[in-house]
Amino acid sequence: MIGAVFGGLADQTNTVKTAHPNTSPVKTSFVENAKLNSVELKQVLSLAEQSGIQDAAEVKTFNYLPAGGRGISVKSRERVDGRNISYDTVLLGKSEWAGPAPDKTPKRLGSFFVEESKYTTLLRTYEINQKTIRIVMDKGIPATFADQVMPAIVSKKVRFEDDGA
Repeated sequence: MIGAVFGGLADQTNTVKTAHPNTSPVKTSFVENAKLNSVELKQVLSLAEQSGIQDAAEVKTFNYLPAGGRGISVKSRERVDGRNISYDTVLLGKSEWAGPAPDKTPKRLGSFFVEESKYTTLLRTYEINQKTIRIVMDKGIPATFADQVMPAIVSKKVRFEDDGA
């Protein structure tokens, strides 16, 4: 009986405890020269929330090309309505990367700032060659028009001047 009790304890003490994985629902992707630590990430998410991103899904850092400089984007979770998918994005700057925030910047937190409000991206899904693809929709193009044009483009009934054919 004592061996059974101690055997159970010995098994537990011989196991290596692993660190808890990141349980944050927000996906991160940082370029090498623009990594954010956990405190900065919290500041970025707070500032994004103040800018209208209530349900952040992804935080990315990136390099502005070809001009240079670095930036941060925060993307919301996708909202699905039938074949329509939408999400919001807000772009942030960091004073150490881009110089001080402009004086008229209304939203700042720590060294982070937002110059422009969030913008919404609208996508529509189409089945092409037995694959579901997403097409970015311009706000001025109705879905009914896109639904008529896409089959014509796929079947090559419509040609573009610079399509090389």
